[in-house]
Amino acid sequence: MAEELGEKTEEPTAHRMNKARDEGQVAWSKDFASFVVLFSGTVALMLLAIFGTGLLKDWLAFGLNRATGGFDDGLRSFRDAGLGFALVVFPVAGLVTLLAAAGGFLQVGFRPTTKTIGFKPEKLNPVKGLQRILGPEGFVRGALDSGKVMLLLLVAGAHLAWRQDAIRSVLQLEIKPGMVLAFQLLMETAAAMLLMLVLLAGIDFVWQRKQHRKKLRMTKKEVRDESKELQGDVQMKSRRQQFHRQLARQRIESEVPLADVVVTNPTHFSVALRYEPGRTDVPVVCAKGADDLAFRIRRLALEHDVPVLERPPLARALWREVAVGDPVPVTHFEAVAEVLAYVWKLQGRDLTGVRGAEAR
Repeated sequence: MAEELGEKTEEPTAHRMNKARDEGQVAWSKDFASFVVLFSGTVALMLLAIFGTGLLKDWLAFGLNRATGGFDDGLRSFRDAGLGFALVVFPVAGLVTLLAAAGGFLQVGFRPTTKTIGFKPEKLNPVKGLQRILGPEGFVRGALDSGKVMLLLLVAGAHLAWRQDAIRSVLQLEIKPGMVLAFQLLMETAAAMLLMLVLLAGIDFVWQRKQHRKKLRMTKKEVRDESKELQGDVQMKSRRQQFHRQLARQRIESEVPLADVVVTNPTHFSVALRYEPGRTDVPVVCAKGADDLAFRIRRLALEHDVPVLERPPLARALWREVAVGDPVPVTHFEAVAEVLAYVWKLQGRDLTGVRGAEAR
């Protein structure tokens, strides 16, 4: 019944998940992103407190001392103060940006796509936008977000209420110890909010992934169609591979009998070489093969009295580096020349490849 109604009851396949990911459809937790931003901000404040306060103070004092001069001194002081501020703030801001990007990477990994960047007119439809904001889904999302904010404020308020004695002490202390205590209270409050946000982010992270998989569910028909499509691709690929193997066998059948020599691995690779002085400048790889094709080349060579020599390094190198029909590269000239000279000597040919009787 569910299949007839087209209900999406099947879990998404790996192919469906990868396709959605390529289109920019991923499970995204805003709470996790908020946690990363708050955590980064807290780290930034701590770094500013540890390293930046003294540097900013020195630059400020330096600027004030120079500002007692003329107008030019004031401009230089303003410039130097800005430089000092940049030296402190920009590295911290860069760290925050890096941590925020790392948070996104932890959620979805690294798979850039341009499909989410393109212009989509349907997103400019104000009616759909209002329906999304004012509809049931928007209302629920807004209520949840408001509840989370209230919960975080409640945690912060509870912690400050618990530390009310320390807050009163801030007002009674001198400026420097008072600022230190105030900063400590700020860090404690941020840590308490971070703990709550970790819990919320964990729940939202799991929920968003579950909803994402639910959104990508498929009907039984979609699963069958996808399976047929993928099987068709596999079958087409198999047919192409079979066609190329047939072409390779046909080339081997016609080229190996005309070869001057076959060098082998001796079992895994076979490469047939042909050199025709006066017609080709250098030896040419006329056929090559691995495993079963290598065996076929060796058998054909023996059937047609083509010499077969075991030269494992040369056979491996030619098989990997030289395409069928291409000349032997310069790096292998010496090894190939040695092989051809040896074969020609056995066959009674001179160094030009011509038999002694033919030469006379």
